[in-house]
Amino acid sequence: MTKSKRIVPDQGWSWLVLFAAFLSNVTFDGVIFSFGVFYVEFLGYFNAGRAQTSWIGSVISAVYAVVGPLASVLCNKFGSRAVTIMGSLIASSGFILSTFSTNMTMMILTYGVLGGIGFGLMYLCCYVMVGNYFEKYRAMATGVASCGSGVGTFIFAPLSLLLIESYGWKGAMWIIAGLVLNGVVIGLVFRPLPSPSEEDVGKEKSKKSLCDFSLLRKPAFLVFGISSFLCMIGFFVPFIYLPDYAKQLGIGPGKSAILLSVIGIFNTSGRIMCGFLSDKSWVDSLKIYNSALIIGGAMTMGCSFINSFAMLLIYAAVFGVCIASYVSLCVIILIEILGLERLSSSFGFLNMFRGVATILGAPLAGFLYDVTGTYDLAFYVAGASIATAGLICLPLRMLSQCTDTKDLVDLAEKQSDLPANKPLQLQQCELTQSMISLTGSSIMIQSSHSMALKH
Repeated sequence: MTKSKRIVPDQGWSWLVLFAAFLSNVTFDGVIFSFGVFYVEFLGYFNAGRAQTSWIGSVISAVYAVVGPLASVLCNKFGSRAVTIMGSLIASSGFILSTFSTNMTMMILTYGVLGGIGFGLMYLCCYVMVGNYFEKYRAMATGVASCGSGVGTFIFAPLSLLLIESYGWKGAMWIIAGLVLNGVVIGLVFRPLPSPSEEDVGKEKSKKSLCDFSLLRKPAFLVFGISSFLCMIGFFVPFIYLPDYAKQLGIGPGKSAILLSVIGIFNTSGRIMCGFLSDKSWVDSLKIYNSALIIGGAMTMGCSFINSFAMLLIYAAVFGVCIASYVSLCVIILIEILGLERLSSSFGFLNMFRGVATILGAPLAGFLYDVTGTYDLAFYVAGASIATAGLICLPLRMLSQCTDTKDLVDLAEKQSDLPANKPLQLQQCELTQSMISLTGSSIMIQSSHSMALKH
């Protein structure tokens, strides 16, 4: 049997993989982030409240993230090519079936669950492939691939509005389902990478580590997961409710769709710039990540005080740049604190954290609107959650270094059989871990309290 040719990172086929990953992001994020256009149509068609209708978009966003661990296992076992093709077929089938929905439950199951599963499989694979095909330009490549999300939002928001006006929401959904099928072609580009070591050894290793549960014992990863959880509580609120908020201000549907396009434009440019800067040795990716979340959260909290289209455009631009930094730097930070060999599993678990939050965020905002009659409290809660996500990651690198130091000390003690005398630096590290664990527990208690209020 002939061995696969070793592919050199950052060259040749790597750039075609990057382009395919970019198109993949255009497709699934374009559909998800333009849901706000369909949301207005679903309100009238199903004659339901805002909180109930928002479950459609919330479920697809949540499932798309929650299937991360499953996607990680499938990707490690069958390869990114097969999993991407399978995801494209599942998502397209779900969108077609959704047009036959007669009630909200059926719509959630078809559009939300099936569409989310398909997109979740495609999402993880494209970033894993970029992470493996690039080394020197990994941050830039990840930024370029993720900026497909912004391009997708820019394209799909006005496109969805045009299709709905021409063919109704059902006809528009059929056309979008056809566009999603292009994921089959994208998947064919994801050529499997041979292991740098011997193939048999690599296969045996992959069988033993399809899903790395030891990550859940890493304090640095858990803190980063909590941060993603908090961020995703508020992440989709502007995408879903900003068009309806603009409508209440007397702004027409055409201009409302433009707001999502503006988010998409600045999301795109922000991801490219963020990826370019992150490849520079003098740039701290974690500081950019934290700053973006704090600024984006503060701006979202102030969104309820905006009462003009011009100010909404400014907010959309700033929010687009901030979420660009969040999305494009997640993979870079995971590799920095955990290593490339754990990217697939760590990214899968991270998406699970995101998914749980996503399924709560948008319905919570809709519930707050139904109770108060305005979007003020909804945007305030969403913004506060995003800002907190940036604040708790401020000591992340120190925590990661402490964890690594502890591992090294434990290993040295086992090898030398010396008494377990802990250095002062290690004691300080463990104290930092305890403080951050308490912070995480406090945040989860507050989240549980919010859910209790909701019910």
